[in-house]
Amino acid sequence: MNHDFDIEKILEHLRTCKHKKLILDTDTGCEIDDQFAITYALLADDIDLLAITAAPFYNPRVDSVKSGTKASYDEILHVHSRIDPENKLNTPVYLGADDYMKNQFTPQICEAAENIGRIVNEADDIVYIAMIGCYTNVASAILLHPEIIDKAVIVMIGGQKPYMFDGDANEYNLGQDRNAARLIMSSGIPVVTIPAGECSEQLYTFTGEMYYFCSEGRSGKIGNYLVERYDEQEFPSYVDGKCNSCIRTIWDIGAIAFIRNPDKAMKYFIEDSKTIDAAGKWRPLNNGRKMIMADYNSRTQRNIIYSDFFNVLKDADKYYKN
Repeated sequence: MNHDFDIEKILEHLRTCKHKKLILDTDTGCEIDDQFAITYALLADDIDLLAITAAPFYNPRVDSVKSGTKASYDEILHVHSRIDPENKLNTPVYLGADDYMKNQFTPQICEAAENIGRIVNEADDIVYIAMIGCYTNVASAILLHPEIIDKAVIVMIGGQKPYMFDGDANEYNLGQDRNAARLIMSSGIPVVTIPAGECSEQLYTFTGEMYYFCSEGRSGKIGNYLVERYDEQEFPSYVDGKCNSCIRTIWDIGAIAFIRNPDKAMKYFIEDSKTIDAAGKWRPLNNGRKMIMADYNSRTQRNIIYSDFFNVLKDADKYYKN
C-alpha cells in the first residue's frame, strides 16, 4: 500500500485498528528515554515492530560517534533480552552508521540503512519509521533505496517549533545531524515532526510514578530495569541516605504514542512541508506537499500517554510464558 503523499490518508491509516508496521531507529546508548520507547513498541499489541536499528550519537559517555552506535546496539540487545529473551517476536536488530552523513548526497553504508530499505520494499503496507535519535541511518536508506519514499512515513523526535527561537530548528538530534535531516525533509517522504522544545520535553515522569508502576513486580523484568536506569543516570532516588524526588523527561515515547493513537496522544497541525537550511533554520519547501507538526496540551496529553504506556507494561513478562 502506498500513501500517495496524502496526509489525510496517512492519518486515516493510523486511526484504523490494524497493526502498524514500524521500524524503530534509536540511539539507545545515549540516555534512558529510548529504552522506554523500545519497551512500548515491543509490548504494544497494535504494533508490528519489523526491526530496531542502532543510531549514532556522540556525548560525554562515548569517545566517538562510532562507539556511540555500538553502545546503542548493545543496549538495544540488553533491553530486548529483558522483554523477549527467546526472540519469539522475531525482531531483528541492525547496527547503524559509524558516523554522521558528511553531505546530502553520500550515504553512510551500514546494515541498518540496507535493511531499512529492504524491509520497507518488502512490506505490504505503509511502514512507519520512528527516528528517535540522529537521522543518518534513515537518510542513508533513502539515498540507497529512493523508492521507499512512496510507502514509508517518518515520525521524528527532534527540531523545535518553527515559531520559536527565531525559526531555529536545532536541538540535540537535529543539531548534530543536519545533513541527514535536510535530505529526509527535502526527499518528499511524509514527515511527522514531534518537536523537542515545548513539545516532547513535556513528557516528564517522576520518581514516585516510576517506582509505583514499574517496580515491585508490577511491570516484570523490564520494569525493574527501567527503574534501575532511571536511578543510575543523573537522578538517584536516594543521595547520602536522603530522599531525592526528581522529574525527568522521557522524550521518545511520544513517537510510539502518536503511531498508536494520534488524536489522543497530542494536538497536531497539517502544514506546508518544510526543511532546514545548512544552519538549521526552518525553510519552506514549496513542493505542494504537507507535513504534520505535533504539539502537546501539556498535562492532558502527558497523562494520556503515560497511562497508555503503563497499561502496556502490565503484561511485560508475557514473552517469558510458554
